[in-house]
Amino acid sequence: MRTDGRVSANTIAIAYDDKDFAEFLPYLKTLYGVAWHFTRDTRRAEMLIEKALVASVAEKHAADAPFKPKMALLSALREAYIQSEHAGWRAPARS
Repeated sequence: MRTDGRVSANTIAIAYDDKDFAEFLPYLKTLYGVAWHFTRDTRRAEMLIEKALVASVAEKHAADAPFKPKMALLSALREAYIQSEHAGWRAPARS
């Protein structure tokens, strides 16, 4: 795990396997569309999607109530976007 608070791909692979993410695959196109609408930047949209996927899998494992994957993904994406805005992270300006 990195010391700057981000989770490395190896840590994610150890904590969760492919089966954990399979439930979310049908929603990736929708998730990407929303993320791109938020950011207007491909790289940043992909980073937000990664954060949303990891947060949603973690929420799925912690959920006591029935789990709704699409709602969890969109909520996690929104939260990741808000956190990135509060952190002052901006995509490079286009020329």
